[in-house]
Amino acid sequence: MNAVLKVLEFPRRLSGSVATAQGHPSARGKQDAPVWRLGEVKGRLVELSGEAASANVTAAVALLADAQQRGETAAWVTPQDGVFFPPDLTTHGIDLGALAVIFGR
Repeated sequence: MNAVLKVLEFPRRLSGSVATAQGHPSARGKQDAPVWRLGEVKGRLVELSGEAASANVTAAVALLADAQQRGETAAWVTPQDGVFFPPDLTTHGIDLGALAVIFGR
């Protein structure tokens, strides 16, 4: 699985940059979620896209959990039909009361 992390430095630069991360192989030889660090995306609008939606969600949840543990503000932006399941987020330690959730049209 090859996922793409699109970082938009807003408002300084709207065009942004693109970084690619390889997932880490699991014990079964399959690709797990890609791994990025909070320092790479802090203060930026980040778009995760790729073929395996669940791996991207896992990567996003890890970034959210890290941000919240450090006292940072974070938001989840998704289309109306996007992947967002609050019980999964709470299972991973996300404080839903501190998370802004935005559904686009």
